[in-house]
Amino acid sequence: MSDFSYPIAVSIQQNFPDARRGKCYFHMVQNIIKRYNKKRYEDLRLYVEFLGCCLSVNELKSAWDLIKKDIPKNRKLNDIAANFIEYFEDFYMKEENMYYYIGALPPAYGNTNNMLEGHHRHLKQNILERKVHSIGTV
Repeated sequence: MSDFSYPIAVSIQQNFPDARRGKCYFHMVQNIIKRYNKKRYEDLRLYVEFLGCCLSVNELKSAWDLIKKDIPKNRKLNDIAANFIEYFEDFYMKEENMYYYIGALPPAYGNTNNMLEGHHRHLKQNILERKVHSIGTV
C-alpha cells in the first residue's frame, strides 16, 4: 500500500515485481482536494466514493464510464467537469494507479494506508527520535 508517488511505485516494481500494489484511497482524495478544494470535492464525493467501492477492475472501468457521462450533467460541476474527467482519467484510471478501489487488494485489507502511517508516526516519535521514556511506554 502506498500513495501515488512515482519513485515508490518504481521501487516496488523493481524489488517486488509480483507484489500486488495497492494505492491509498485517502491520498487520492487528498490529491483531489488539493487540486479542486474541499468545497469542490464535496460536489465530487459521491462519484469518487462510488469508484472506491468497486470490487473488480471491470467494475471500476464500467463505473468510470457511467460517471464520465453523468458529471457533465451535474450543474454544480459545470465549471470543472471536463477538467476533472481529464485529470482523473489521465492519472487515476491509468494501469499503474488504478488500484485504489476496495476490490484491488486481498480480502481484509483496507484501501488506505492510514493504519501504517499511524504505526510509522509512533515509531518515529517514540523510537527513532530517541526520546526518554518511562518503563512500559514503548
